[in-house]
Amino acid sequence: MYDQAAETYALDPEIAEKLRKANPEVFRNIVGRMIEANGRGFWDAEEETLEKLRNLYELTEEELEGVTN
Repeated sequence: MYDQAAETYALDPEIAEKLRKANPEVFRNIVGRMIEANGRGFWDAEEETLEKLRNLYELTEEELEGVTN
């Protein structure tokens, strides 16, 4: 279930961009829950998937805080 959700909502660049633009806080929460699910043992995610999710979380967090690179 988590693999499909990650692929659909977070790792599909087009969908992720739309969600992030529409409501970045909700997008960050979705990604954060996926990372948390792995940490709690509910999901055995591939390390590559986790790294992508962590990067998306950090990117969205920076956008919400107004951090620019």
